[in-house]
Amino acid sequence: MTDYSTCKERDAFDQTIYDLVNEYLQDSSFYPDNAYLAINTALKEIEIGALQEFDANWKMYPIEELLR
Repeated sequence: MTDYSTCKERDAFDQTIYDLVNEYLQDSSFYPDNAYLAINTALKEIEIGALQEFDANWKMYPIEELLR
């Protein structure tokens, strides 16, 4: 993401995604069936939830497409 200007910030962003996806894998029953990884670049927030939980400010990726 271009909003992260330093390597340290980029690495922290990568780690946040990794941690959130790992949390999802540990207990996917806590999340909706068709969960999405959502990223709000303006707020620099990352969440997992149902598609309808997020507005147009979020970039969304189906979580199942990110996993092998």
